[in-house]
Amino acid sequence: MPPIIPANLGLVTIRHLQEEDHFAYVALEKDAEVKMYVSGPTTKTDEEMLGDLRGYRPAMTVLTIAESTSNKFIGRCGLLPTKNTSEEEIFCLLAKSHWRKGVGEIVVSFLARVASQQGKIGIGIVDPGNRGSLLLLKKLGWVANGTVSEPGKQFGHLRYVQPSAYR
Repeated sequence: MPPIIPANLGLVTIRHLQEEDHFAYVALEKDAEVKMYVSGPTTKTDEEMLGDLRGYRPAMTVLTIAESTSNKFIGRCGLLPTKNTSEEEIFCLLAKSHWRKGVGEIVVSFLARVASQQGKIGIGIVDPGNRGSLLLLKKLGWVANGTVSEPGKQFGHLRYVQPSAYR
């Protein structure tokens, strides 16, 4: 059963991207500090990014994280297919203004439940230098499960698996 989106999770709502999110989305993608551990800031121009966003189709691969009270875009998240069809990679990218406020914990826990409901195991791929994400996964009880060894942009990143995979 697909999750009901939007999903109000108290502090935040997970919903599909809306046109009014586009400028905040572009700003997030261009923020070098936010994108430090996930391929760096985009090299696309604002116009190119906005053009890409006009083609957005609602999907679980790109969802908006919004403040529940204001509906303001504060980040993006989603579930990405992997080579292993029994897994989905969970990701969460937040504006700096919302770091260390419990948002990541809420979002990752929600997406892990969605993956489980779909019969999948949620995994996280984390740059070894990304201390914040590593602390979050440890707090949530995720289990270290090796290092990405395939050539590509995630080579050498740490692999984590949601704890329900070990029950």
